[in-house]
Amino acid sequence: NTVCRVRTPTSANAGGIATATVRTVDMYWNLNISSAVTLDSDTSDPNDTEPAGTLQILPLVTGSTVYHFSPVTAGTHTVNIRDTSEVVSPSTSAVFTVNGRSATRLLVLLPGETLNKGKSPYAAGGSPANETGGKDGTPDGEAGAEQFIAGRTYKLTVYATDDNWNPDASYNGGASLSSTDTYASNLGAKNLINGTTTFDFTLYTAVDYNGTGYKLTMTTSALDNPSYITPLINFKPNTLTKLRMRGPGESRLPGTTAGKY
Repeated sequence: NTVCRVRTPTSANAGGIATATVRTVDMYWNLNISSAVTLDSDTSDPNDTEPAGTLQILPLVTGSTVYHFSPVTAGTHTVNIRDTSEVVSPSTSAVFTVNGRSATRLLVLLPGETLNKGKSPYAAGGSPANETGGKDGTPDGEAGAEQFIAGRTYKLTVYATDDNWNPDASYNGGASLSSTDTYASNLGAKNLINGTTTFDFTLYTAVDYNGTGYKLTMTTSALDNPSYITPLINFKPNTLTKLRMRGPGESRLPGTTAGKY
């Protein structure tokens, strides 16, 4: 019986080009070049782009071929090879490690969002150009229909990542959080520890009963891409608790202690 044998590097860098060498062999791993084999492949990396098309191992030549692939998700992976005619037995490579690279940017996860390292698109900076890269889910801090409620405190997570959204555990630099809500609290600056940290944030201004949209911005001076802007998050008013009365010459000022000026 003829089988495929796949040889991969023991490690590769996320976003780089790696190669897998495939040979047709007998059951004792001796090179067998007696017949042509057309192969297809994929990898266990959920976010990479698979090699395009198929390649042939031609008889009486070398009995081998090479696949080029570009892993993007840090962790351990394999390459799978199949004979498109299903005559030669398929093969899976040994496990190899994909290493993330040094941090170049920040990634912010709001409540309702989860990390998906390696996930495209890869443009840095967040909103509006790229609100989905490196993560899954949508911002949602409440169990009900509301996204977020004014005056409640929520927690976000920030990572320092490479160009493919892989967190860099060696990064311990600082980051600062700000908001388009003038009266927000619990913001400020922190140092990341092992490439990550969390921030509490509280926004108070919900001008419209149907919700008011705000964005949060995380900044740093230590990375090539200095800022990340979150998607727009919708804040609705909190529970009805009191009345507000305005006299002549006074204007409403929601989100403040007095509520007017």
